[in-house]
Amino acid sequence: MNTGINLLPWREERQRLQQRRTLIGSAVICLVALAVVTAGWWYYAGEISFQTERNKYLKGEIKKIEAQLREIDKIKQRKEELMTRMSVIYELQEDRVRVVRSLDEFVRMIPEGVFFVSLDRSREGFMLEGIAQSNSQVSDLMVRLNESESFSDSNLEMINTGSSAETNTETSRFELRVTHRRTNPESKVSRSGTD
Repeated sequence: MNTGINLLPWREERQRLQQRRTLIGSAVICLVALAVVTAGWWYYAGEISFQTERNKYLKGEIKKIEAQLREIDKIKQRKEELMTRMSVIYELQEDRVRVVRSLDEFVRMIPEGVFFVSLDRSREGFMLEGIAQSNSQVSDLMVRLNESESFSDSNLEMINTGSSAETNTETSRFELRVTHRRTNPESKVSRSGTD
């Protein structure tokens, strides 16, 4: 009777084989996990490096834009200064022309019998001191000044009536303040600035 008894320790062999498979499987899993962790670390390190470079680039561009904005602000400030200067120059030119026109117009509108003793010019207009043969001539002068293109707001400061010793006639001594009519220099400067 030979029944084929296997005397080899097959259970121990199977257990060793299972342990070896488990050990190899664990080693493979550890290697795969290590590879995944390493790959993840390299990937995120690359992403962080890339983002750091992008941040540096953006900071550089922001600095350039800030410098350009400062330059634009300087240009705007210079433009405002130039516009102010242009306005002053225009006003001075207008003032010079206006004085000549005003005096020319002024001479043409003086009624007969009115004489001036002094004329003081200010930025706003003139202060006139004169002598008239009658109060109506002073009134006529004021009406003419108010209706003129160059003057407005004639204001009688003082009038005294008395007789002249030289001519034995009654005269009126007066002081009259007259204002210039102003043009608007800002509108002309802004129009010429936009052309």
